[in-house]
Amino acid sequence: MLSAFQPFSHRHSCQIHWRGNDFSLALAWWNAPEGIKRFAMICHSPDAPLVQNGKSGFMHWVLYSLPASPTSLKEATPLQERLR
Repeated sequence: MLSAFQPFSHRHSCQIHWRGNDFSLALAWWNAPEGIKRFAMICHSPDAPLVQNGKSGFMHWVLYSLPASPTSLKEATPLQERLR
């Protein structure tokens, strides 16, 4: 599990020069508000050097419509339209 402000491992990069594996991170969440039905998660690097139309940063990925349970995803969760 990646802790806050830790750099990503090469395992989680698709960059060839890093020899990355392009595995998804292990993710976990907790203490959701009562009655929550779905989650959305965004991985955005606001300090990335990419600048377009006056906006900086880089959007790595977006997950949406995640069910309230389970409350985690394993590392290298396969890419698929629906998580089961």
